[in-house]
Amino acid sequence: PTYSNNLLHEFKGKDQSVQLIKINKDVLLNGATSFLFNNDNQHQTIEINRSTLKEESDDIKVWQGHSVDDKRTAVFSIKNNKVSGFVKLSDHSAYEIHPISEELHALVRIETAGGDENEFDYIQDDSVEPGLWEHDEQSSNEIAKIRVLYAYTNQSRYKFGNSPELYASTLNTSLNSSHVRSNSLARFDVAGTLDTNVTETNMNSLLSNMKNKNTPLGAGIAQKQKETQADLIVLISELGGGLAYRSGMHSVVSANQAISNNTLAHEIGHNFGLNHGEKEQGITAYANGYRVAGKFSTIMSKRTTGGTAINFFSNPQLKFNGDPIGTVSSNDAVRLINERRFIVANNFPDWENKHPLNTGILPPRQFFEVVLKDINKNEKLVLDKVISNPGEYSWPYEVSIAVNDFFPAEIIRAGEFLKGRISPVVGSGYRNSIWLNLGKKDAYHLEVNRKTYALYNGVKWSDTSNISGGDGLPAHSTATAIVKSKSTGKVVEQFTFTNQGADLNSYGWPSKLAEVINNKKSSYLRAGEMKESGDIEIINGSGYRNKLWLPLNKKNDLIVELAISTNQ
Repeated sequence: PTYSNNLLHEFKGKDQSVQLIKINKDVLLNGATSFLFNNDNQHQTIEINRSTLKEESDDIKVWQGHSVDDKRTAVFSIKNNKVSGFVKLSDHSAYEIHPISEELHALVRIETAGGDENEFDYIQDDSVEPGLWEHDEQSSNEIAKIRVLYAYTNQSRYKFGNSPELYASTLNTSLNSSHVRSNSLARFDVAGTLDTNVTETNMNSLLSNMKNKNTPLGAGIAQKQKETQADLIVLISELGGGLAYRSGMHSVVSANQAISNNTLAHEIGHNFGLNHGEKEQGITAYANGYRVAGKFSTIMSKRTTGGTAINFFSNPQLKFNGDPIGTVSSNDAVRLINERRFIVANNFPDWENKHPLNTGILPPRQFFEVVLKDINKNEKLVLDKVISNPGEYSWPYEVSIAVNDFFPAEIIRAGEFLKGRISPVVGSGYRNSIWLNLGKKDAYHLEVNRKTYALYNGVKWSDTSNISGGDGLPAHSTATAIVKSKSTGKVVEQFTFTNQGADLNSYGWPSKLAEVINNKKSSYLRAGEMKESGDIEIINGSGYRNKLWLPLNKKNDLIVELAISTNQ
């Protein structure tokens, strides 16, 4: 029957082989362990076995599989009644599945040629900060989650159709597959999709304009990146081949070659800082692809005549047909990926590390004063966290839990930033930090201070200010310490020393006022200097060492003022 659909006309207009098919998506969702693909050209039915079935974001479920000999692969992204998919056969033919309606799908045989795979397909991004060239030789096996924004042009829009998130999921699943099978510790999430409404010219211009915020393409990408907090941006193009900024965050990738030729994984490899081979100057000597003449070439390597292009990054720990697919000294792309995975995952951080909790074992009687100031309202929210266990691996977790329980989660979090989330880590002396949301940094100021409290009569005390001797206290004058409520200004208690004798110099009278304060045994105020034991003792003959102390649990509610008056 005749079926009219704009998307279908788009595919047919590209001179591509198109068939209308129906897909029983329930067979896949109910855990089918394999599916049969009828290849009309070879008049044979091909079986592909499931390797994974998992749920991604946006309620998308992904079925992924391969044949026993690994020469045939398939991936299906499923949402409601729509399916996006990719199938590659052992004869190197490739097929895409695109939803046309709720019931019908287009099976499209795609042309994977076009674009010289051996051309120089990356540009050094000179705007990259030096820190993004670093690599962290850590032994941790933690997975880094990297958010990818998939953008498209007027020419490639038909690939994304009316369900752009499905096609992006298929692309992203294939990208992850390349990393999983290579033993990479980088994983990728779809941050979002973007219709750029841009008409293609050439890859160099597209790539240049992607990061230029003064162009319509660059401005749109910058805004969408901010919304989605994407670490990498891929522009899917109808042009052949690919082009990327090495150690940057932008790339242009051919739609037809993104999966079939592993061009998506290849160009993002350049974003990590990888090269094709040893002759190219790179971050490290081993940041290269690998090939063995006549046998195979890895994802980053240029192709070898008569050899197989394998879906692996170079890794000397892995083999293909008995041969290692890398060398320790010169061809270990996976090593560099693993070393730089958190750097790439932090291309667009949504949290800023304001205070690492990593100062080792703490002295006795410590507390952390964490102050969040609302700049516009000139208001403060203050947490005083008393440390119960000063051990190097204990107190950072204590502080992290207290911060998360006290402050608004959308503004401040404490713990380790991992997989896009911040969570306290038990038993670590360096992995916990206090973070401020970057989206809030213009509205809030965060300050963290570690202080020592005094201990008197079982009460914890915090110093507020010194009793400064100033110019001395004349005869027949009074010095008064006044404790007030911060919120109401009401006087809570006051302490007065009257100098009834001769003039007292700046070293003479502060201890006198301190005696008046301490003799009253007030629950609101103490005066003196904290000793090593934690006790508070008055210091005679000092114009600055006697401090005023408020109860730690009341210091944010009270204020102390000093007033000197002369009696006539």
